[in-house]
Amino acid sequence: MRRNEAEEGSGEGAAPAAPSAFAGSTPGEGLQGSEGLGTADRGAEADRVVPVAVAVRAAGRDEAEALGKVVDILINVAAESRRLQSGEVSEERMFTELPLFFEWGIRPITDLFREHGLSERAAAVILGEQGDYAVRPSRTAVALHAGLTDHYMRGAFYPEGGGQMLAARLVETIRAHGGEVRVRSRVRNIRIVGGRAVGVTLDKDGVEIDAPVVVSNADLKRTVNELVGREHFAAATVERVDSFRMSLPLFIVYLGVDVDYVAEGLPNTNYFMWDTYDIEGIYETLENGHIPDKDMVYVTIASLKDPNNKRLAPPGHSNLQIMTLAPREYGVWNVEKGPAEGGYYHKDQEYRRRKTELVDRLLHSAERILPDLRKHIDWQESATPITQERFTRSTGGTSYGIEFATDQMGPMRYGPTTEIPGLYLVGASMPAGHGIGSVLRGGVITAGIILGRNLMSEVGRGAVIADPSRLPEMTDDYDPWKAAH
Repeated sequence: MRRNEAEEGSGEGAAPAAPSAFAGSTPGEGLQGSEGLGTADRGAEADRVVPVAVAVRAAGRDEAEALGKVVDILINVAAESRRLQSGEVSEERMFTELPLFFEWGIRPITDLFREHGLSERAAAVILGEQGDYAVRPSRTAVALHAGLTDHYMRGAFYPEGGGQMLAARLVETIRAHGGEVRVRSRVRNIRIVGGRAVGVTLDKDGVEIDAPVVVSNADLKRTVNELVGREHFAAATVERVDSFRMSLPLFIVYLGVDVDYVAEGLPNTNYFMWDTYDIEGIYETLENGHIPDKDMVYVTIASLKDPNNKRLAPPGHSNLQIMTLAPREYGVWNVEKGPAEGGYYHKDQEYRRRKTELVDRLLHSAERILPDLRKHIDWQESATPITQERFTRSTGGTSYGIEFATDQMGPMRYGPTTEIPGLYLVGASMPAGHGIGSVLRGGVITAGIILGRNLMSEVGRGAVIADPSRLPEMTDDYDPWKAAH
């Protein structure tokens, strides 16, 4: 893993810049604060200075005191949340030992802003990166945004070799310890016999695989309604799962360009651009099934995060992605039935037209920070929420599972245990939340429950669960895609 650094003072625009409300090199995925304010050498004051300085520069000095108080609360809620997650403080002692988390943790962040009199502009600056979790501000828990900001400001990391390395090494670990990984083996159903899970049936040839424990990493709603079947759950469970709101999905443009952004010296940062300070209004439009007139755009350049990865792009080229949030409804894309139900869509001309239209909007927005981007495109692909559903069977085409909102977070979620003996759940809809780190953590928690061990505590103390000596050697020509298949 390598640490990514952002040049917080690089001038890439924390200050407002037309036509976007604000566009800049703000701490984002795979990024931390300014170099010199790293991880171990940062003091509490340094942790506070960077976000306050960025916010004041963008929102105005007249709100400096209020912004400072809000950032202080966010920093302390995040610190107390870490103590709770690590097991240092039990839930029973939370009320006395974690006072700020108890007061603010699960309250909407808009309450925090109102109490301190923040303007819409200042609140928007604080929330600039919130597309990472895709929850409207009025349903965003203070602890959620505090954790996101804390994660980036304390130092975020990116795996050398790209995200595929995580899957590859996990697959190799399973195989090295006697397990089997099958790809292109869709599961038809989870078999329930005598009220307990006893294995799975594969879709292609009806082969039955017996197992004393079944762990579903599939979409939560599809697990309950399709893989297992509603009839095997209590009516209250089915009603509860049906009622969960899915997170808003993403629309993504993948690009290969004939420009070497590493050689050009672009800062290793991400860009979040909003055309309005009214973030709540953007979500209102999306949740009403429409693509907003105002853009919300996220640009991330993989080649800057992992400059030595030769598999990302050919010499002299760069690999980047542009993303935005999209509505959940099929009708936005002229689709009546989703691919999970057998719908066929990708040759539909209206689907293609609407897709191209949004791609053009995102490219136009990205050119604010990457001038003449369209002239340098060598390779281009894009994915709608329908694409996501096709490949992952996620309800609504979301990447984030059920929405991590104040009314359906933590213990208000279903899992990782179920009422069916032998059936356990993992994935983005679990109490640990979505995102690679949270999903990995949730998987460890589920494994610990199955084994009757506190694996999170063991790992926190430095325990190595598997035997690293069994893994294949990492050579210069190592291909994580091949290793994971």
